[in-house]
Amino acid sequence: MIPLSSSRLVFVMAAMLALAFAHDSNRELAGAPPNLVNALQSDPTILQCLHDMNTRLADIVRITPLYLNAASRTVLVEGRIPCLAGNDNGSVFVYRAVGRGWEKILDGLGNRMERASTKTNGWHDLILWHHDNAFRSARHLYRFDGSGYKDVSCDLVQFSDQLTGRRLPKPVYTPCTDEFLTR
Repeated sequence: MIPLSSSRLVFVMAAMLALAFAHDSNRELAGAPPNLVNALQSDPTILQCLHDMNTRLADIVRITPLYLNAASRTVLVEGRIPCLAGNDNGSVFVYRAVGRGWEKILDGLGNRMERASTKTNGWHDLILWHHDNAFRSARHLYRFDGSGYKDVSCDLVQFSDQLTGRRLPKPVYTPCTDEFLTR
């Protein structure tokens, strides 16, 4: 038997633990608070997906902690294929802890969320990107209004020339068309 260094032993043990969690069908989302899991399972969009696909919550969402305000605990919930996302965009939710539960404070559609350096009402503004095609994406700016995030502006951002496919020296911003305005 080959002796393992302490760092290799820690790595091997961490890998075994990760595999155990990945294969444990009784766990919904490792590390997620039970009251968050309950809130997600009662969300109509997620509930419909769970019912239609006859699957587990861990198979259709990814949860990531998100620091938006010093006084609040928040998470980013991203939908996954097959029913909460497609090839390019998916459901994007932000939940915050309130009392003993969680409430949804953003409900969007896109493929990448960014935390802006600017703040509104003490909360970081959020940028949600929505993939359109190989040449452009829609950029939605969300601001916190005291109870939730609202989509306050939308720009189509052109990254490449549609005829040549060449990258533009600087992205071109134009106001969104009706198809990209918040649902």
